[in-house]
Amino acid sequence: MIKFLRNLLASFTALVLFTGFIFFFFVMISISLGEQDKVVVKDNTILTIKLDRQIKDIQHKDEFAEMLFDAPASFIGLVELKTALNKAKEDDKIKGIVLDAPVVMAGYTTLEEVRNLIQDFKSSGKFVYAYTTIYTEKAYYLASVADKIFVTPEGMVEFNGIAANVSFFKGTLDKLGIKAQVFRVGEFKSAIEPFINTQMSPNNRLQLESMFGGIQQSINNKVAESRGLPVEKVNELVRTGAITTTKSAKKHGIIDDLLYDNEFRTFLKDTHFPESEINWMSIDKYPATTTSSSKDGKIAVLIADGEINYSRETGSSKDYIGQTYFLNQLRKIKEDDNIKALVLRVNSPGGSFIASDVLWKEITEVKKKKPVIASMGDYAASGGYYMAMAADTIMAQPNTITGSIGIFSVIFNMEGFLEDKMGITHDVVKTGATADMYNMSRPVTETEAKLYQASANSGYDTFTSKAALGRRLTQDSIKSIASGRVWTGKQAIHNGLVDLEGGIFDAIALAKERVGLASDARVVYYPKHKSFIDELFDTKKEQNAKILEKELADLYPYYMQLKSIQNLKGIQARLPYNIEIE
Repeated sequence: MIKFLRNLLASFTALVLFTGFIFFFFVMISISLGEQDKVVVKDNTILTIKLDRQIKDIQHKDEFAEMLFDAPASFIGLVELKTALNKAKEDDKIKGIVLDAPVVMAGYTTLEEVRNLIQDFKSSGKFVYAYTTIYTEKAYYLASVADKIFVTPEGMVEFNGIAANVSFFKGTLDKLGIKAQVFRVGEFKSAIEPFINTQMSPNNRLQLESMFGGIQQSINNKVAESRGLPVEKVNELVRTGAITTTKSAKKHGIIDDLLYDNEFRTFLKDTHFPESEINWMSIDKYPATTTSSSKDGKIAVLIADGEINYSRETGSSKDYIGQTYFLNQLRKIKEDDNIKALVLRVNSPGGSFIASDVLWKEITEVKKKKPVIASMGDYAASGGYYMAMAADTIMAQPNTITGSIGIFSVIFNMEGFLEDKMGITHDVVKTGATADMYNMSRPVTETEAKLYQASANSGYDTFTSKAALGRRLTQDSIKSIASGRVWTGKQAIHNGLVDLEGGIFDAIALAKERVGLASDARVVYYPKHKSFIDELFDTKKEQNAKILEKELADLYPYYMQLKSIQNLKGIQARLPYNIEIE
C-alpha cells in the first residue's frame, strides 16, 4: 500500500510539474509575442536584406525558433518580401536598402521576382546598394538591379555564364549488376538518360543548349539595362570569361567599387547621413503587415511546390505535391463561395503521371465555378505543366523551365545484383502470364515490354490531347512542340504553351481583374501553415534531413537523386533529371 501511494504521489508530482512547464512555456511565448509587437523603426534607418536562405513563394516561420532563440525563418518568402518592401517604400524612416546576397538559393525565375520587387522599391527614389564579399553568378544577377554594386577588394565576382552538371548513374548500375529497362514516348524525353547513358544524347544537348542560350541572353539583357552597358559588351564579357577578378569586374563596369566594410559604411555616412547617425534594421525584424479593405471576396493562391506523387499528406515543410492532400485543398477552394478565383502557383518538375492527371481533373472542376490562373515558378514542366494546362490562363517568367510534354516508365532489373553480388535467387508461381510483370528480380519479357510501351503511348496520347484542349490547339500542333522537349518561359509564350509573361503577383492582379475585385482584395494562401503545436511535434524528420545534408555535404545531391529512384513507380511525367542552373 505504501509503495502504491508513493508511486501515485510521484505520478501526481510529475503531472503537476509537466503542467507547470506547459503553462510556463506558453507564458514565455505570449511574452515573446508581446515583445515582437514593440519593434520600433527609428529615423534614418537602412533596411538590410540578407538573402542567405532558400527563397520560396511564401514564408512559414518557425515560431518556436524565432520567439525563443531569436532565429529567422528557415527560408525567405516572396510574399513577405513584397509586403515589407511595399511598406518600406512609403515609410519616411526607411532611407534605403543594402542588399547582402553572396550566395542565393533560388532559381532564376524566383530571382527575377525579387529583382522586380527591388526595382519597384527604387521607384520611391530611395537608394539600393549591394555589398558583400563574393558574388556568385545568381547573386550578381540579383545584385545588378541595385544603384551601385560594391565588393571587398579581395573578394570574388562570378559572371562567366551559366552551366548545369548532369550526373549519370549507368556506370554505378553496371558495377552493381542492375539494368534500367526503359519505355518512353518523346525523342527529347531524357529523364531516364542518367540510368542508360554515360553522357547526354544529341537531342538532350540540343534542347539544353537552346534553353540555356535563351536564359543567358535574358540575364545579359537585364544586366546591361541595369548597369547602363551595351548588351553586346555584356555578351562578350560572358562569352570570353573576361571577369576573373574583382579588379576586372570594376574595369569593365560590372561593379562600381572595391571597398572594405568600414569604407562602405563611411561611403553611406558621407553620401546620405553626414549630419546624423545611421540606424540599421534587418528586413526580418521590419514590422510589416497587409491589410484589406475589400469585403467583396478573396483570391486563393494554391502553392504546388515539389515533385508530384501519390502521398496522402504534404504541407509547408514538405518538398512534394501529395495527390490526396492537394485534391482536398482544391475541393475546399472550389466549394468556398467567398473565393472568387484561384491562382495556381506551380513550381514542380513533375512526377507521377496518374497523380498529375487526377489533379488536372480537379483543377478543371474548379475552373467550372471560378477563373483559374496558372503562375509558373522556376519549374513547371512535365507533370507540373500537366497541372497548369488546366487553367484558363498560364503565366510564366522568361526564364521559367516548362514544357517537357512526354511520358516514360523505368523498371530496374536487379537480377545481376541479387544473384551475382548477394547470392539471392528467386522462383515464382503465378496464375497469369503477366501476373508478376512488376518483378524486378528478372528482365521483362517481350510481352511485358509491349504492355509497358503501350501504356506509355496511351499516356502520351492522353497528355497531348488534354494539352491541346487546354491550349485550344490541335493535338498535332501540341505534338510538334512536345516530344518531351523543355522550353524557357519566353520560348513557351512564342510556341503557344504559355499565354502571358509575368510572375506570381502579376497572376494575382490578373485574377482580381478577371472577377472585378479591388486591388486590395484579400489573398489567402494554401496549403495552410501547420499550427505551432503541430510544428513542435513534427520536426524530427526535418532535423534528421538537415543533419544528413550537413554530413554528406557535396555528396548530398547525389544521395537525393539516388533516393528519388524509389519514386519512379508507374508512368512518369517529369523533367529530365534535376536541372540545377549555376
